[in-house]
Amino acid sequence: MSKAAVQIRYREFVRRTGRTESADSVREFLHLEILRILSAQNLRDLILHGGCKTRYIDGSPRYSMNMDFSLNNFIDLSREQREMTVRHAIDPIIRELDNIGIKLSRGREKWHRGETGVKFGFKANTLKEIFPNLFADHPGDINLNIDIDALLPGERVQVASTIADNSLRILVLEDSTHMARKVAAVLLRKQLRDLYDLDMYINRGIRYDLAVVRHRLQMNELSHEELLKLLCKRIEELDLKGRAHQLHLPTESERISFVISADRIANIKKMLPI
Repeated sequence: MSKAAVQIRYREFVRRTGRTESADSVREFLHLEILRILSAQNLRDLILHGGCKTRYIDGSPRYSMNMDFSLNNFIDLSREQREMTVRHAIDPIIRELDNIGIKLSRGREKWHRGETGVKFGFKANTLKEIFPNLFADHPGDINLNIDIDALLPGERVQVASTIADNSLRILVLEDSTHMARKVAAVLLRKQLRDLYDLDMYINRGIRYDLAVVRHRLQMNELSHEELLKLLCKRIEELDLKGRAHQLHLPTESERISFVISADRIANIKKMLPI
């Protein structure tokens, strides 16, 4: 496929989704092309989760630069078997993107501690060639980060359609499992985006799977009440002063204003496990 054909495909994406033409919306276009490949080839090795799941499946306005996937039957494999499994999952995506004129060159693989997952940094500098105006002021490489971790025992998956295109059906983490991962993420790392996503799930009435939280935190006896205390303490550490925090929207000039308020603390306390 020619550069002109990729540009036409991207502009159709912009028209259909109401996005503005920008470097970030090009990345979103790339994300959705990857999901299209997973759907078209019925690739069931990669299970979408994280910020791209909340955005493209759940309709969150928050933009996510990285793509997060889990692999089934991954945790009991040897390091060599894990490397082969990851390559088997990723290579079809690289080949199909190359077919439409977007070349990804694999960067360094960074394995997680304990080798339970791996982070890929891909370079997609053909995006600069295809969209020179949008990336004119962009320094360095255009990177696409894909993070792959293990699907732990008890974590459930489901087939879902993307908001942008109902015909794209891919494997994702089931909502109560994904919410449980967000609960654990709030405690394991000090990232406001996890609290924002958790707040969205609470407002939608989704319950979290306490067993998944226990497994992720390696706290097998953790009770719901103890978990709430830990969450409230972490939220205070994130700064409970009614100050607006800024989260990324899919253009460089837009941000979400998110306030950690007493109402949000009360919301957290209403959470119930399944």
